[in-house]
Amino acid sequence: MMKATYPIIVHPQDETGYHFVEIPDFDGYTQGKDLNECIEMAQDYINLKVIDCEDNDTTVPSPTNLNTIGHDSEVIVTLVAIDTIKYRQENSTQLVKKTLTIPMWLNKKAEKNNVNFSKTLQNALIEQLYESIDVKHKL
Repeated sequence: MMKATYPIIVHPQDETGYHFVEIPDFDGYTQGKDLNECIEMAQDYINLKVIDCEDNDTTVPSPTNLNTIGHDSEVIVTLVAIDTIKYRQENSTQLVKKTLTIPMWLNKKAEKNNVNFSKTLQNALIEQLYESIDVKHKL
């Protein structure tokens, strides 16, 4: 698991309104509507590629030195930081079993109404932990 900074090459928008993004160290490509989206898409792509290398015990490409990338004046060459530990934590779908206690009367009422305890707890935690964020991913 690693942190690293990889170069990307962002090309001007084409007729579709998207920038074409080259990721030279992985022979990869992505796209984005603006520079922020290009960087986010490249981070996602690189994190997934590095995680795949880590999980399959294959060599992770070393980042190319930014100064060695030849380019013309129409492109933007920039760096993208990745952190596979953080990426794994933020994108893990692995479930964890938790034991909890609630009053008996509440348990009976919930069971009578076919309440899904796991879903209810997940939604309550999301609500509590991300109340300041506009987008909530309710299950």
